Amino acid sequence: MEMYPFLIVFLYLLESVASENLIQTINDTIGAENYTYYRVSGVGRLRLELTSMYGDADLYVSHITLSPTFNEYELKSTTCGMDVVEIPAFLTRPIGVAVYGYPVKRNETEYSLSVYFVSKYDDSDYSSLDSMYTLRDSDSKNDVNAGQATPNGQQSYQDKEEEEISVSETLWTILLTILKVVFEVLL
Repeated sequence: MEMYPFLIVFLYLLESVASENLIQTINDTIGAENYTYYRVSGVGRLRLELTSMYGDADLYVSHITLSPTFNEYELKSTTCGMDVVEIPAFLTRPIGVAVYGYPVKRNETEYSLSVYFVSKYDDSDYSSLDSMYTLRDSDSKNDVNAGQATPNGQQSYQDKEEEEISVSETLWTILLTILKVVFEVLL
């Protein structure tokens, strides 16, 4: 019976591993009031995690400019702890990422920036999914939405790829749910 909490933690970790993949981690230092710029070209939904080892670094993200600042950005996180920014899949790539060294008592900030691919959908993806399956008034009647057949009756390659990803996510969710139920019944 003492193994039950371990199994819950194990299943939770299994579910999080199945839905997120670490792409890259960068460790660096930055001077106070300076920027370090990165370009993210990866497709899909991404999560950036910026951890300040000492000092305080802030995170600014833009799909419009590759050199975002604290005056020009679309997404940001400026906490004193871990900074996290979720980049929706529908933002155009490449994306500019700026790490800003906030001036504190030290002249340098040491940080770690990690990029994760997130395969699970959540509420923030709703607007992109809605736009994929809804014609807007400004769209012409001849436009074809993603997920519908093209004029020759064939689905596009991108539609098929998105459908395969959706099926694999659904299968993972079902498998993890079955495993949870089995372990709860056994214990």
